Amino acid sequence: MPKRDGSLKAREFVYFCEDQILTQLPAAMPQPERRVRWTMLQMHFGNPHVHFELQPQMGRGVVEAGL
Repeated sequence: MPKRDGSLKAREFVYFCEDQILTQLPAAMPQPERRVRWTMLQMHFGNPHVHFELQPQMGRGVVEAGL
């Protein structure tokens, strides 16, 4: 739940991003397998060694995204 100033905790942000990603995928595209580990979201399409990753770094004020 966002705080009064609109901010989110890291884990809340990760789940928010997951929801946004899933709603933006085309209907014909298979749904990715996903896993949340602490404050890191990982998504893949069948091979967990090849995955997309998102992790907010709250102390630095950045979000890291990678493949």
